[in-house]
Amino acid sequence: MRYVLGSLSDGEQVVLGPIRKTLWEYFPWGLLIVPIGFIWLRRWSTEYAITSHRLISKRGLIARNTDELRLTAIESVQIRQSVLGRLFDYGDLVATGRGNQVIHLENVRSPLAVKKQLESLS
Repeated sequence: MRYVLGSLSDGEQVVLGPIRKTLWEYFPWGLLIVPIGFIWLRRWSTEYAITSHRLISKRGLIARNTDELRLTAIESVQIRQSVLGRLFDYGDLVATGRGNQVIHLENVRSPLAVKKQLESLS
């Protein structure tokens, strides 16, 4: 959330964030062995947030890629969930803005609740 908090404008506040699932929510019983370092690094270098004015996505550790979309410019929000995503309540959100701007939010906790929050703010 460091990038998001540092990029807020005057009077803007974070409404919902962070909205990614934690590592242990993916593997609740610790039954699978995963490359923890890679997953941790990817999670640590990715931030998603909904502020009172914008939807923000930041990826990258050394090279930074950010996508920002004003809430008033959001035209549609789609949810993509697998069977496991439905069982463990996570999924991807795809927010489409005016023109051809698209923001993908991967592995979001409670994607339906996040979608409702986005729609209520825009």
